[in-house]
Amino acid sequence: MTKKKRTAAQFFDDAETHGLEPLMKTDLNSNKVSKHLESGTETNYNRMLVLWDEYEKRNPEATAYERKTAKHFMEGVVRGCCAGKKEPSMYTILQKWTDFGAGWKRRPGNDKIPPEVSESIYFVQVWTFDYSTNPALYDGESLRHVIKNMWKKDWHQYRYGRILVQDHAAYMLFIYSSARVGDYFESNMRKGSGRGLLYETIDFVVFKNEKGKAEIGVRVTRDAKGFSETPHKRPQHGMYEDMEPLLVNPILPLLAIALADRAFQDYATFAEIEAIPPPADGSLHHLRIKKEILRVPFFQIVSVDRPTGKIQGAGSFSNRTVDLGHRAGYEENIGIHDIRREALVKADDNGYSISERMKFAGHNNADTFFGSYAPELSTVDGMASYWNKKRRTIHLEGFRGLSLHHHPQLLQSLPSKVEADLDNCSEFISINKEIDILGEKLR
Repeated sequence: MTKKKRTAAQFFDDAETHGLEPLMKTDLNSNKVSKHLESGTETNYNRMLVLWDEYEKRNPEATAYERKTAKHFMEGVVRGCCAGKKEPSMYTILQKWTDFGAGWKRRPGNDKIPPEVSESIYFVQVWTFDYSTNPALYDGESLRHVIKNMWKKDWHQYRYGRILVQDHAAYMLFIYSSARVGDYFESNMRKGSGRGLLYETIDFVVFKNEKGKAEIGVRVTRDAKGFSETPHKRPQHGMYEDMEPLLVNPILPLLAIALADRAFQDYATFAEIEAIPPPADGSLHHLRIKKEILRVPFFQIVSVDRPTGKIQGAGSFSNRTVDLGHRAGYEENIGIHDIRREALVKADDNGYSISERMKFAGHNNADTFFGSYAPELSTVDGMASYWNKKRRTIHLEGFRGLSLHHHPQLLQSLPSKVEADLDNCSEFISINKEIDILGEKLR
């Protein structure tokens, strides 16, 4: 029997029966409702609003809706930042204006700052900063060098061995999933949230590979930026065991951490997992995680006795990444965003579609890649194209690597302990001074 459709009057009669009150009696108000903010984002908004309140006290005639005032306010922000310990980048200042505008329109009674005002601010800030330095691209050769240095020659003594393994596992995830640092570690914008990579967002499986053998696979779900309201759409990435050299194999460190945490319900050792026979074609043998640790962070803060169960912050991991790059002989501050950029450039070079690349990156806008990640170096082989020859790309890999300045002839090429001892050797110090003196005489 076909269900009879309700009339509009019947529809609202039913709504009132289920609790809908008349407009004049409702507790609802006309206040603006905005999207929920992460704690760190709210802090940044409030910080800029506090600066504006102080600026307004000093300039009673100020209005954020007028170009001259907005420019003058941001000039004060720039000059105030430059008076600190570290001069801010252009991107930092532009982000501060974005934070101010977003916080401003959330204040009761405030209207959105007109686009023509913001546009003028962006161009003023562009004139203030130097564009001569291009972002670094963390190519494969640089990655291999840094990881090899971390395990074989790094003089730094990690307080706990697990930190070394966790960092290695994290680097593998970043290069193979193009993630932001806050996707796996607790972002500064989400302090206290405990959000990042949890055991409930990583799956270990065994599958039958192309050779008919059992192979371990991993799927991670990124707690990606912009997906807080749609967690079911968060990007997922699959990785596999058959990757050489072991230096760049993601499964080994990830599995080591899970086994150390006794995370699996049915398996306690690598030998037990290795003994799992190849499943039937197309099926997966799921290594189930214990229910009691599903909400436990994968990358944990480590104490003297054991992992604390608390998620590691993005800031501490990022600082270790920069320091590791310097110890490996690189001048630039290598960051996770450099790894992400190269991963996306590689995906573009390898012919993946726009939709595939957007899912890989966690982008909602197709133009984001071209505006923020595409390298300045064209990947078109003009010579081959002109003469209808086979495209060559090997030379482009080398040019991308030039954005990082590595000095293999420096002392970092020595074994770590030897280098540290040499730096403090009185004879070595004396010889260096003599070289400096002779160099001055030759000039």
